Amino acid sequence: ITDAGFPTSAYIAGLTAALVVISPVLARGWRRLAAAGLALALFSRVITAVAALLNLGVTVALGALVGSATLALFGSPRRSASRRAVLDGLAAAGFPAERIDPVDVGARNARTFTATTRSGREAFVKLLGRDERDADLLARLIRQLRVKDLDDERPGWTPAHLAEHEAYSALLAARSGVAVAPVVAAGTTAGGDGLVALGLVEGVGLDELPLEEVTDDLLDEVWRQVSLLHRQGLAHGWLTADHLLVEGDTVTLLDLRWAHHQAAPERLAADVATLVTSLALVVGAERSVAAAARSLGSAELAAALPLVQPLVMPAELRKAVKDQKHVLPAVRDRLQEEAGDVDYQLADVA
Repeated sequence: ITDAGFPTSAYIAGLTAALVVISPVLARGWRRLAAAGLALALFSRVITAVAALLNLGVTVALGALVGSATLALFGSPRRSASRRAVLDGLAAAGFPAERIDPVDVGARNARTFTATTRSGREAFVKLLGRDERDADLLARLIRQLRVKDLDDERPGWTPAHLAEHEAYSALLAARSGVAVAPVVAAGTTAGGDGLVALGLVEGVGLDELPLEEVTDDLLDEVWRQVSLLHRQGLAHGWLTADHLLVEGDTVTLLDLRWAHHQAAPERLAADVATLVTSLALVVGAERSVAAAARSLGSAELAAALPLVQPLVMPAELRKAVKDQKHVLPAVRDRLQEEAGDVDYQLADVA
């Protein structure tokens, strides 16, 4: 420590790696203190002219890479919010629950619970912590690297911001008449985790229905809901059959955390391309495209046509169409026909 060259490059790289590894279990205040310590070490190297800024940048990047590799190899020491923290956060957001019970609904990058008040009122709760935000961030960054022109403007959002975004998106959608789970509360825990509480909605995922129950009337209702969503300027961002909950004649759109406000035309077209492909896996390309054509204009079908390709699809859908190679060509052929036999080229998104 008393050496004139301290802190050495090896020390800074090691400190960076250590901070990356232990960051998931540190409270916000301790993380800030650790980051300040690293910044102080870097500043001392600069003012003593021991190291150039470029070399310091390489050192920190190397340390972060080693830390990330360690987490990838051995797993993250996941920090879980306590039940009391979740209950206090819900109460502060206006939903004074007395009990929460974990529930597995296959949610991506979120922990889910049912919460119950003393009067018996129930809500479905999504907890978005740093681990979930980081997993979501990684997926978005990978998508940005793979897909151009459909980039994401939200990579730095905090868990609290993500929760607020989902709640606000659902409120906007509901205002336009879209069937979504009603927003009960949105807020944060004391540790900075995001909370969204939604009213419970009954139903079965459209992708889980028996084929004979997926009628043309049901498909028409799906596209009616999508049209209402798009009319509000919202793109869903992950519009697959498993995000459609069916109860009788009602179709509820789920998971608006990926929604885009004031969505660009290519975002809306990507929704159409994704959904028509996802539904083709359920009912076949002919019925899927015919249903879309009954609700959308030829211009909207033509706009979606160049985006019917794997890179535009969410990961699960991309894998499904890879296993059924006939689906995408069949969807494109039917879309081209319904759009008036327009000429097209697949969009350059790679």
